Amino acid sequence: MSALHDVCHAIGIEPRQTPADGKWYQTDVTSKPPGNGAGRVKRFADDTGGMVCNWTLDEADQLCTYFDDTDVKLTPAAKAERIKRAKEEKDRADKELAEDRAAAAKLAVKVWKVATPTADSVYFARKQVTPTNTIREIGLDELAKMIGYTPAAKGKPFTGGNVQIIPVSDGGGIRTIEMIDESGLKAGLSKGQKGGGFWSSHQLPKADSSGLVIGIGEGVSTMLTYTMAGGNIGIAALSCGNLAAVARYFRERYTAARIEIVSDVGNGEQAALEAAAAVGGWLIKPTFTNDSTGTDINDLMTESGLQAVKDCLQQARQVEPTGEPAPDAETATEPPGAWPEPHPLPEGLAPVKKLDPAMIPAPFRGWLSDIAHRMQAPIDFAATAAIVALASVIGRGCGIYPKRHDNWLVVPNLYGGGVGLPSVMKTPTIAEGMRHVARLETEGRRDHEKAMTAYTADNEVVEIQKKAICETIKRVVKQNPSADTTTLKEQLAALQSDEPTRKRYMTQDGTVEKIGELLSENPRGILINRDELIGWFRSLDKPGHESDRGFYLEAWNGNGRYTYDRIGRGTIDIDALCTSVYGAVTPGALSDYIREATKGSAGADGLMQRFQLMVWPDTATEWVNIDRYPDTAAKNRAFEIFRTLSGDIPGAVADDDESIPALRFTPEGQQIFDLWRHELETRLRSDNGIHPAIISHLSKYRSLMPSLALIFHLIEVADGTTEPGEVTSRAAIMAAAWVDYLESHAGRIYGAAISAGLEPAKEIVKHIQRGEIKDGCTVKDIYRKHWARLATPEDAKAGLDVLVENDWLILDQVKTGGRPSEVIRLNPKIKLL
Repeated sequence: MSALHDVCHAIGIEPRQTPADGKWYQTDVTSKPPGNGAGRVKRFADDTGGMVCNWTLDEADQLCTYFDDTDVKLTPAAKAERIKRAKEEKDRADKELAEDRAAAAKLAVKVWKVATPTADSVYFARKQVTPTNTIREIGLDELAKMIGYTPAAKGKPFTGGNVQIIPVSDGGGIRTIEMIDESGLKAGLSKGQKGGGFWSSHQLPKADSSGLVIGIGEGVSTMLTYTMAGGNIGIAALSCGNLAAVARYFRERYTAARIEIVSDVGNGEQAALEAAAAVGGWLIKPTFTNDSTGTDINDLMTESGLQAVKDCLQQARQVEPTGEPAPDAETATEPPGAWPEPHPLPEGLAPVKKLDPAMIPAPFRGWLSDIAHRMQAPIDFAATAAIVALASVIGRGCGIYPKRHDNWLVVPNLYGGGVGLPSVMKTPTIAEGMRHVARLETEGRRDHEKAMTAYTADNEVVEIQKKAICETIKRVVKQNPSADTTTLKEQLAALQSDEPTRKRYMTQDGTVEKIGELLSENPRGILINRDELIGWFRSLDKPGHESDRGFYLEAWNGNGRYTYDRIGRGTIDIDALCTSVYGAVTPGALSDYIREATKGSAGADGLMQRFQLMVWPDTATEWVNIDRYPDTAAKNRAFEIFRTLSGDIPGAVADDDESIPALRFTPEGQQIFDLWRHELETRLRSDNGIHPAIISHLSKYRSLMPSLALIFHLIEVADGTTEPGEVTSRAAIMAAAWVDYLESHAGRIYGAAISAGLEPAKEIVKHIQRGEIKDGCTVKDIYRKHWARLATPEDAKAGLDVLVENDWLILDQVKTGGRPSEVIRLNPKIKLL
């Protein structure tokens, strides 16, 4: 099975054990969420090898043939026979695929003809767009009968009454359809070909013209919004990976037209930029309010109205065409001209700023410095853990209005984490930073136990009293059925008592449903304290847990509401949705997760960017044995601040129409915030070359800075060193310094994930210098040696990609009887380094 695993990894699909029966079996593409089913695997009937398919790739790269004895040296005759068979199997598979796609196209046309014009679409009504006549609908039951199965997406079958039918064309007719149910689940027709296809909001014009404007974006709702705002034809490519191909098609068909590429925010931004560059098009990207989680212009319209989209269209900017066609297999085999000078490889981790103890509010400084000194660990872990813990205690007890007059309200709950190897003492250091909220949790449990004991005792008396009153009512009514029992009923009602509610501050684990119940009873908010944060991230990626991610995305805002409807639990209304999250994580696990998120998998929804207090500090190379008593006075001083802020917040007042008490900045503090935000917004809007994932992270600093300023201010207020009232300029300055410090750590965290191939690249260089990797070696020659950091095909390929980017080598595609082989061609100038 090693050959199967190798080719599956190379083509980007999950390996699957199948019988040797010559039939195709479904598997997943690794670059998409689990359950996507976009891959295929089959074993030849004679069990000598097989074929794999990745339908998400370009047509020329979708199919690969492999043989189990690839490493066996073949005779010339056997090699010729092998090449012949590989070609025959490829031709057979291509024929089968073409037949399947032709059948799917016929079925798509049949469904389209039976479907009727869209009338009252639940889905499009929710999107607030008006479908054009190029969209139809059909009943789900009728559709299932026609296509032979009930459509499904993300592991869930379609539900509801009508299904929206979106015809996918290649410019010459319908080749397949996309189906959308009332909840928004989307699925393509089985075996239909979407790659290179598109949906058009209107019939395409027959002639080119200089005044023609065509917009191209990802989704149907996005492009209906585009058409509503500008009146131009909207084209949906149906995936970000298809944008460039569709853009090139329309550039060739309408050479004089203005082509506008409508970008989503986050996942797909780079693809949109590349599509615009490929055709010299105009790029349109929505701009959202500071607390928005929207990603496309349809979200912008539902949040801010159609005029906001019109304004967005007016701000389109033209992207200079690249002027360079994509290299093909023929042109990519030789470097153009002479070999360029190789560039030195970047250094290791990006540098980070140290947390100066002077940046910590004085009432916490002695306590946190003492922890770091005794643990011989970076102070960053204890400090960020303590701040997130205190943020959870404050929660909705006090917010801040970052503007002088505006009603934009920020709740200071925070998400954070500590990144480091197991040897750096991060877990016990974090536990010390969490000590005070854990103590409040313990006190809350003890208070509840006492209250329950008293409640139980009182309840026994109450039950006796209830029973006595009920007996009196029975006796009175028996003697006189029309007797007035109002007084007795009032006495009975007065005896009703509610069971005491336990005050909760923290939980280590729990389903979102249970956490929802805790929040219903504890509206200030709650802390999710995870020892291993990566396990929490992965649990949210599991199929069926999509709503869990949505819960935490909403809970980060701190001022929203949430309603659960569950069989068994019934309906749970959470009027105050507010959580804080903190945990520890190792660098490798985190980098893998972020790398998946930045490539557009399930983790690309902005959850990672909400972890604004995540730090990855440098660790000291020297160790000194510290054995002394903790600074009890400093620790107790900090705990009293936690206790004070767990009650009513000094100085915080709620406006008449607001449920959350809040403060504003002093005039001096307001000036500092305004200047700081002006600089941030200018950076976010400039073309500064920062990776989109980091831009998304920085955009959430809009709420981070005022949150930190409020927390730092309240620490001093609770300590008695600052008067209650408006947030001071001192707190604002300290918060701005923290944001600057945290940004450096974000650069390290995202940089390690985005440049994941740097360490493997350095290992490859070592083996080149030792003569163990020579010109003409293959990629397989590297990872089959099981060298450190190069033991998997993914690691080897990531390292080689870094070396290609820095002109150390090129990868030459060599055609074989099976799948193409990548041969390493070393730059002869690297010997001079």
